Amino acid sequence: MNFLKNIFGKKEPDVEFVDLDELDAWLVNRVDILKNLKIKIKECYDEVRTLMEETEKKLDVLSTVSVEEEQVPEKLKQIVKGNRDIYVQGCSILLRKLAPPVITDYKTAEEYIEKFKEEINSFNKKGARNFSIAQNLIGKELVSIVDSLKEMIFIVKNLKKRLEEDKPKLQEYEDVLTKIGGLRKDILSCRENENYQLMMVEEVSRLKEEQERIESKISKLKKSKDLLKLENDKVNLRDIEISKQNKFDKIIDLFSKVDKALKKYNNLNENELITAYLKSSTNALKQDRDLQIVETARKIKTMIDDRKLDISDDKRVRILEGLTKLDKDSLYGLRIAFIEAEKEEEVLRKRVLDNKILEDIKEEEMRLKEIKDEIKKEKNKEIEFVDLEKEKIEIQTDILRMTGTEVKIENEALD
Repeated sequence: MNFLKNIFGKKEPDVEFVDLDELDAWLVNRVDILKNLKIKIKECYDEVRTLMEETEKKLDVLSTVSVEEEQVPEKLKQIVKGNRDIYVQGCSILLRKLAPPVITDYKTAEEYIEKFKEEINSFNKKGARNFSIAQNLIGKELVSIVDSLKEMIFIVKNLKKRLEEDKPKLQEYEDVLTKIGGLRKDILSCRENENYQLMMVEEVSRLKEEQERIESKISKLKKSKDLLKLENDKVNLRDIEISKQNKFDKIIDLFSKVDKALKKYNNLNENELITAYLKSSTNALKQDRDLQIVETARKIKTMIDDRKLDISDDKRVRILEGLTKLDKDSLYGLRIAFIEAEKEEEVLRKRVLDNKILEDIKEEEMRLKEIKDEIKKEKNKEIEFVDLEKEKIEIQTDILRMTGTEVKIENEALD
């Protein structure tokens, strides 16, 4: 039955297991068009080499052709021989440039055909004048060389035509190679993505640990003695600022009531002490350690009583009452209290400024926000994984269509 099945049944395609890294080389030996083209290319190259050898011999003959027997002026003979030698030299250089490559794949052949065309065109442009002049006295030897070159051109043109005819099938082969290269690239990409995914998980874990550490630190800072001390110092600072301002206002009020009398007295007896009080009563009082202003106030009061200081009657009573309040006991206590309030304010303000607990908390909270943003960013990253199995099946299908061989591509990333 198996025998009959083999005769009448549909032949199953061969199956071969090929490693992905060896698939390109495997294809070269399995695609019929490539094998046939290699044969055709080799035949073309062999024919060109044979013609090149024949042309070299013809050049040797051409270089020895004599024109001495020609019945023409000697000058023309010399011109013909000179142009012949230049033509021979140029043709020899051309033949070296037209030497076919050793490699017989179609890609190299395409490059060779293009180079062949460029070199022939260049030679024809440069050697046309030399050929034309030499042809005046030399005939068949030149024509024979041209015929050999034409034959080479014909062979190379036929090869080009064959490549163009096979272009669709060659493109199919190229497409498969591109897909194979793409599969290799995608395998590397998937490996990198897998590693990157692991790194992302590790990074998120690390960031969460850092987040917990910072949150714990912030919690401790907010419960620390330094923060409690700072809050107490701020309350005390506000209280002392109010107390100091009250004393400041009281000093201003005391001296504003006698300001007019002080000015009139100072106009009669310019006094450095009075000038200082008129400029700033608070600063002057702080500097007046011996409270000299008390004695001066008593003198001004006496002058007002004796009508020696011109003060209007409607203001006299109020000014005299103000001067009476500038007694030593009152000013001494107010001065000491104001100075002490200033000193205490300075100490408290310095302690508040030197206490960096709020800056530490703010710095940690900013770092915490950065960590949370980084975690969110890591979690939102999208990693794209391609379907390697789909790519593999597509390549295997293309190869089956091209070669008639069923291939199973092997690679550890595809298992």
